[in-house]
Amino acid sequence: MSFREKISNVFHNLTAGQKKVARYVLDNAHEFSKNTAAEIGKKAGVSETTVIRFCHAVGFESFIQMQQAVWNELLESNYTLYLHRKSSSIAENAQDNQTDILDEIMKNDMFHIEKTFKELSRSTFREAVHYLKQASNILVVGHRTSYAPASWLSYTLNLLRGGTRLYRPDTDDMAQWIAEMDRNWVVLALSFRRYAKETLRLARFAKEKEACIIGITDSPVAPISRYSNFVLPVAVTESTLDSIPALFSLLNALVTAISIEKNIEITEKLTRYEETYERVYLEKGENRE
Repeated sequence: MSFREKISNVFHNLTAGQKKVARYVLDNAHEFSKNTAAEIGKKAGVSETTVIRFCHAVGFESFIQMQQAVWNELLESNYTLYLHRKSSSIAENAQDNQTDILDEIMKNDMFHIEKTFKELSRSTFREAVHYLKQASNILVVGHRTSYAPASWLSYTLNLLRGGTRLYRPDTDDMAQWIAEMDRNWVVLALSFRRYAKETLRLARFAKEKEACIIGITDSPVAPISRYSNFVLPVAVTESTLDSIPALFSLLNALVTAISIEKNIEITEKLTRYEETYERVYLEKGENRE
């Protein structure tokens, strides 16, 4: 089990001070791996003793043991490559050369995708796919920067398996959705900094109705994790916008996994859709644009 998974498993049982350390470690793993407990405590806004107690609470015998575990994981995931890339800005590296800008952006996106999939629990991913396949209804929720990927996901899932809707905060009545939910529902909640309160509120009430909550977010201990049955974290650094390529890659993986499992059923559904599309939208002899 990775140090991130260990932190996620115990996060809601930690003290307020220990939660500060947890967030610091998740956001600044490299700094944690090379500084003393006293230095980390100062940066996290807690005492050295709180840092040490945090390590014990997470399941390590000592601060040194956890520090070594974090360092080993960073080496395995080539995290130092990221630090090197971030040592100078993309704009400086590009030196006003458009080709170099494209190169830097693509490399940065590939890094976040790779980091996301290295840190993602395969068992959690498989369980999430299982619940999505079995669900009677799926509600996809996302606000602000999460709304566009939520819209794409809901459209694609509904096309493939049906029974999927997008929560539209400007027109939908949250109470109406909640009233219809039961244990056969799945809520896919996309929640990134700054975490929209409406997404968290919907997830909380859906949890009370025993719906399965799948949280797609930027940290194993993000606010949505409190209500989630499964958390699928996406690698994020300074800007949430950095997460968009990795987020869409993760969503595509979910969709693909479901389509593979239900291949015959989905093929038949898509065939009916294509036939209907041609009847509804295309005149005889007309080509698609």
